[in-house]
Amino acid sequence: MLAYIGFKEFVDDTNVVIVFNPISPLYEAFDGITYKYDKYFYQISISILVQNDDIRLWTIFHEIGHVIDLYYGDLTQFPLTWKGKVMSNNLPWGDRPWEISADKWAYKIWNRVMNYPPPFNPHLNTIDSN
Repeated sequence: MLAYIGFKEFVDDTNVVIVFNPISPLYEAFDGITYKYDKYFYQISISILVQNDDIRLWTIFHEIGHVIDLYYGDLTQFPLTWKGKVMSNNLPWGDRPWEISADKWAYKIWNRVMNYPPPFNPHLNTIDSN
């Protein structure tokens, strides 16, 4: 419900459907993954390995950030582009602009819907939350 509220804060389109899989057997390097099927249909999967409730919620907000960027066309998946520029999958994780953006969205959503600071986790990107 918090993810839905967070999404609706930034996308005013009731046609969007997000299918949520909370216990996906993802490769251990991934806490979550998002797929766009078309402009109005997305799937978010969260790894079953993420056990901490705050980290799971942060991951959901991060993946909602990807949905927002996909919806508005800043990010495309096939081919992988960021703001119209073809991107390489070989970029280090911390240099991927779509990951930095998703973390910024996660901070914005967290600050809108939660009453305490986001979790500290060295695995998460360290970015300016503004």
